[in-house]
Amino acid sequence: MKKLLLTAVLSLVHLSAHAGLIYKTNYLSDTASGLDWLYLSETVNRSANDIYSNLQLGGDLYGWTLATFDEVTTLFDAAGGTGPYRNSSGHQGVYNALVASWGAGSDNNRGNAIWAHLADPPRHPSIQGSGLIIYASGYSRFSDAFALKSSEYTIGHALYRPTVVNNVPEPGSLLLLGLGLGIVGWQKVRRKIPV
Repeated sequence: MKKLLLTAVLSLVHLSAHAGLIYKTNYLSDTASGLDWLYLSETVNRSANDIYSNLQLGGDLYGWTLATFDEVTTLFDAAGGTGPYRNSSGHQGVYNALVASWGAGSDNNRGNAIWAHLADPPRHPSIQGSGLIIYASGYSRFSDAFALKSSEYTIGHALYRPTVVNNVPEPGSLLLLGLGLGIVGWQKVRRKIPV
């Protein structure tokens, strides 16, 4: 009896401790960092000015924040990557995990890659901004001289927000709780009935 209850409790702890990415309608939820990441496709074909103005109260992106490169690395870690990500190779796994879900963009048709505008300040005031690229080859690049006018509309913006906490227990947890209570009740009934 005690072994069964211990197994049920350990299973519950194991399930809740397992971190990963949960794919939603228009965003990824990273259970490890507690952040939601808006799909890049939601901001493609929108100018940087449009994005920045809609992050304000009343805008359709209110509640989201433009991420820095360091903040995006938490998403890369959740996708199975290991840093460093700044101008380094060996990140095919991150690319494969994120390209179909988080999204991809293109810059002047330079091949398949994940492209995103970031909040990091540009190197020079005349430069539009900063960004990141993860190529299909697995090479990851950060640039503080990013976003040419010709590519502004084809590259998404890396937007995140704290995960909205849902107080409704997931079905698996309820099932384990019900199973545990059922076993305890069955044991009590079994002890009262003489054999």
